[in-house]
Amino acid sequence: MLEKSQFIVDLVDILFVDPAELTSNTDLMDLGLTSISLARLVDIWRERGVQADFAALAENTSVRNWLTVLSA
Repeated sequence: MLEKSQFIVDLVDILFVDPAELTSNTDLMDLGLTSISLARLVDIWRERGVQADFAALAENTSVRNWLTVLSA
């Protein structure tokens, strides 16, 4: 399971955003998420043992959805 604090750190590192910009309703595409950056995040999380599904994350790019998908 991915801790929310680590999730935020990973997004900040990959998207180069201020953590204050990340609310549950934030659409990560609006912050510059691309398929490449999504693939990088999925790889990072899989290396940590998180079951990260690229397609499920790409389907809805809100922070809330990602936290739900990654905690399942």
